[in-house]
Amino acid sequence: MRALRFVPGSLLVATALACGGASAPGRGAASVPIAATCTTTLSPRGPLAPAPTTPAESASPAALSLLVVDADFPLKRLQDTLEARAPKRVAEEKDHDIGMAGRLQYTVDRGRFSAAVEGDALVVSVPLVAHVDACAKGRCYSSCTPEARVSTRVPLRLGNDERLHATDVSVDVTKGCTLRAGILSVDVTPILRGQVAQRKAQLLAAIDRELPDLRPQAKRLWAELQKPRLLPLGSCLVLAPESLVIGAASGTKTTARVRFGLYARPELRTSCDGASPASKRPPIRFDAALPQNGEVHLGVMLNDQVLRDAFVSRMPNDLIEGRASVAKAEGGVARGVDLTLSGELCGDVQIRAAGATLTDETHVSLAGVSLTPEESERLTRASVSPDSFARAVEKTPIRLPFRAEDLAAVLPDLANAMSDDTLSVSATVNEAAAEGAFVRGDALFAVMRMRTSGTLLAK
Repeated sequence: MRALRFVPGSLLVATALACGGASAPGRGAASVPIAATCTTTLSPRGPLAPAPTTPAESASPAALSLLVVDADFPLKRLQDTLEARAPKRVAEEKDHDIGMAGRLQYTVDRGRFSAAVEGDALVVSVPLVAHVDACAKGRCYSSCTPEARVSTRVPLRLGNDERLHATDVSVDVTKGCTLRAGILSVDVTPILRGQVAQRKAQLLAAIDRELPDLRPQAKRLWAELQKPRLLPLGSCLVLAPESLVIGAASGTKTTARVRFGLYARPELRTSCDGASPASKRPPIRFDAALPQNGEVHLGVMLNDQVLRDAFVSRMPNDLIEGRASVAKAEGGVARGVDLTLSGELCGDVQIRAAGATLTDETHVSLAGVSLTPEESERLTRASVSPDSFARAVEKTPIRLPFRAEDLAAVLPDLANAMSDDTLSVSATVNEAAAEGAFVRGDALFAVMRMRTSGTLLAK
């Protein structure tokens, strides 16, 4: 597992996740506890039935996230590779019969490769220069140097084998060649065009062979994306990728740019324990409408201390009509939170929550709070309405220990940490805001929405 380097933004959020946020005053005089007279005590309770829980590794109920990255591939690398591997001599013949004019001997050599992006395709071109001699009776009597340009179009869209492929080769003669032998005139341009055309398949295969193979990068990237990312103080980023898509291509004079999209359900957890096992990457599909910016719905697991602080430090004294405040809170939202009441009424009550909701940019609260029939009966005997008690719990504000802007500051650091000697990774967050909350397993999550964009640059 790869740890994120220590950076101020990630350290700030990691500290908040690990230690919880600073307590903030709640409603009324919540900081002044009710005197623990314990005039009334809740009756003892028997063993409680275990609550059904959602598996901790089930899919996040937050909206599916789309992370968009523009991958830049320097054209010079392709040009240099072709230059190093493609033979200089394209065609050669020493004894081509041209009838009464005798025989031809010629060579065709290539110049330097060039590459450019035109629309959604990469165009690879190379100039050809031929030297032609017409010979008869043991001597060469005429010569010329025709020129041509061979161009190959490579649509920047992956084939079924997830590779780029050259689709066609065109040969354009830019300078013709006519030889004269007395009153005879021989246009050798069609002969040379035909010879080069016969080698189109070889040229196509040579260029196709040297095109960037994205599969190793995609395989490496998929493996990296599935790894939990350890943050300072033990917190953890889990991306949970689901699929990769490729979008429209573009380019500059020096770079081919291909847009990729990753669909995932990212979460920032309090630890990397129990991270999902690696899965096989599904085939990359094409999406012409892939947008420039992605939208991330990041689930952020709240530390247990945050929940305890909400009940103990910020619970209003009138939770039970001024009769009790919460002195202690233990447990989890799904399996049950045990609230120890102190004041005129004392005792332990267990509540369970089926979900959570965002109340404002800095607070969430529990939703679907319920009590077992036994717990309801114990409150009723103490003249406390179980429904009113549950609604009071749902109104308890749970303060988030971080802001959306704090998380937005971490994303570029996480992206940069994935860079290596072959690939530079960067990310930008254009917008960030709190979006919602949910409960999964025994954990409480806040959801942050961020509009993002990123870049991969092959070195």
